[in-house]
Amino acid sequence: MIALARAPAPEPDRRRCHATREEYFAWVRTTFADAPASIKSRRYFYNRFLKH
Repeated sequence: MIALARAPAPEPDRRRCHATREEYFAWVRTTFADAPASIKSRRYFYNRFLKH
């Protein structure tokens, strides 16, 4: 039987964070400009994510 050495887990990147509401909604508007239903859906799920 061969034992595998455990590699140390990398430290989490503490600089990462979620975009602000304004930044995210601006990105959604420009990225999904041709799909209003996608914009509405992404706004809904963003708000739901924040609640939970």
